[in-house]
Amino acid sequence: MTEPTPLAPRPAELDDRILGVLDTGAEGSSRFLDLLVARLEQRHFLTAVLRVAKPNDWEACPASLLDQLAGQCDVVVIGVCQSSAAAAVTALDAASLERR
Repeated sequence: MTEPTPLAPRPAELDDRILGVLDTGAEGSSRFLDLLVARLEQRHFLTAVLRVAKPNDWEACPASLLDQLAGQCDVVVIGVCQSSAAAAVTALDAASLERR
C-alpha cells in the first residue's frame, strides 16, 4: 500500500503571509474571490496577494501556475467550480499543489 502524501504545512496566522489565489475560471469565481480577498485583507495584514487564473474549471491547472503558487505563496485559496467534474479536476489541482 502506498503511503499518503503528507499535507503541506499550514500557518497558524495569515498576518505577514503571501496569499495565493487560484481562480478556476468558472463563472462567478472571479467575483467570489474578489470578495474573499477583500475580506481577508480587512482581517489580516497580508504581505501580498498573488492571483493567477486557470483558463477554465474543467481542465487541470498548468504546472507552471502551480509551481508559481507553491514557490511564492505561504497559503493558497482555490476558487469555485460549476460542476462535479470540475470539482474533481480542482481537487486534483489542490493535491498536486500539496506535493510541491
